[in-house]
Amino acid sequence: ERKKLLLIEESSETAKKLMPSLNTEFEVTWVSRGLDAMLLFGHQNYQVLILETNLPDTDGLQLVRTIRKYGFTLPIIILSDRETAQDRIVGLQAGADDYLNKPVSLQELMLRLEILLRRTGLSEESTQGGLLKEINFPSSELRVGEVIIHRTNRTVKRAGSSIELRKKEFELLELLMEHPNEVMSKQRIMDTLWGHGLDANESRVIDNHLCRLRAKLDEGYEKKYISTRRGAGYTFVNQEDEKRIFR
Repeated sequence: ERKKLLLIEESSETAKKLMPSLNTEFEVTWVSRGLDAMLLFGHQNYQVLILETNLPDTDGLQLVRTIRKYGFTLPIIILSDRETAQDRIVGLQAGADDYLNKPVSLQELMLRLEILLRRTGLSEESTQGGLLKEINFPSSELRVGEVIIHRTNRTVKRAGSSIELRKKEFELLELLMEHPNEVMSKQRIMDTLWGHGLDANESRVIDNHLCRLRAKLDEGYEKKYISTRRGAGYTFVNQEDEKRIFR
């Protein structure tokens, strides 16, 4: 019986290039969006995962981290346009087993899959056993107070008004809203969203992103959601609990 492979690739051109070769060895499912993959992943026994990092609705590296967080040990190969050594390190630290640059050599991809499968000695129990009914991927909608974010189309609204955010601003807001009233240190933000340690320059980068996010989200409103905890980090303040927690 052929092993099941999940391919997460936004580009139909790239997917069509890969599918014929992959189909010779695997039962392949192709999706172009991360959230579609999450829904499938929780109900199918996939033994191999190939994904790109720049997905239209979610960050590919964060998806890898989520999969590993739930104990899934299946081989994961990242396909990416990012070519630096640091990019590869971040991808591997996120939990990927291999990292290939685009455009992908079909011969190299198939060889690396063969090596990974031989090395891991796959079985259903070693990849997903027992977790299919328990996995709890993030909902497509996250709501805290007046703020709603939609992960599928990466939109944000406050009190019904749309807010335009850049990719990293959206990811920062999502991270803060997932932990309302919790102080998120710069180190934790860097580890989660960039996948590596923090230096002085990157500390300023986070400050700049948060400054822009605060201006877009809170400007013109009496209630302020983004709060700076001097020397500690940043917080998304749940207004209902604000007085109780931050007296």
